[in-house]
Amino acid sequence: MGQSIISGNFNILNTGFRNGNANTAFGINDEFSAVENGLYCVIQDGRIYVNGRYTRNMQQKDYSSLNQYKQGVAKWSIRLTDHIQLSFPWDSRNPQHKEFPWNPAAFPGKRRRRALIPFPHLPSFCYE
Repeated sequence: MGQSIISGNFNILNTGFRNGNANTAFGINDEFSAVENGLYCVIQDGRIYVNGRYTRNMQQKDYSSLNQYKQGVAKWSIRLTDHIQLSFPWDSRNPQHKEFPWNPAAFPGKRRRRALIPFPHLPSFCYE
């Protein structure tokens, strides 16, 4: 379930994490676009477009949902970065410098996969 998110008028202030599951970029204003499993959701000039079709104007609750979504993406990015940093020997939270999740052969008793950090669901107005 991959997502691609672009927010802002393509004037990027900060580029977030990029991988096969998510691409994030947040910019200056309230323009937003996200793609997930063939669903293309865009906010432009306060109007919501889904798969290229105008659905309706943004309402106050939509701006609140969008803000919550952006906060969720920011938290996801922080958790993912923290998870990656914990995997490296120089991190003080890995004091024995032994736990490397990308090398399950080093831990025969721990060969189960670690859970992925779930990416936030798109705001509900994208599914209307």
